[in-house]
Amino acid sequence: VEGPDLSQRLVLDGTSMGPFALRREATGADGELKCLLASLTFAMSTIEGFEFRVRDPSPLKERHDELGGCELQRLLNSPVAVGFFRPLPIPPLLLTMRTGCCGCVFAD
Repeated sequence: VEGPDLSQRLVLDGTSMGPFALRREATGADGELKCLLASLTFAMSTIEGFEFRVRDPSPLKERHDELGGCELQRLLNSPVAVGFFRPLPIPPLLLTMRTGCCGCVFAD
């Protein structure tokens, strides 16, 4: 998890559980505090056989821009999909057959 307003990068690797302290570095141009969650970006490690496609723009930013306010209350009440895993095409199976008697090969 990264964000322009965060003072550190947060790695969620499944070996530790929160709570995680998120610290804000900047404020808005008018000196007002911005929603920290709306500026978060997510980068997922790929799983073998899949590719990760991030939603762009982030659904947290999209909702914040549309509705305003802080995303924390909305995030507590409803989950958000920040992207999805798409299966990669399976390579074709190459098959060679040999006869048991003379070892002749039948290949395509």
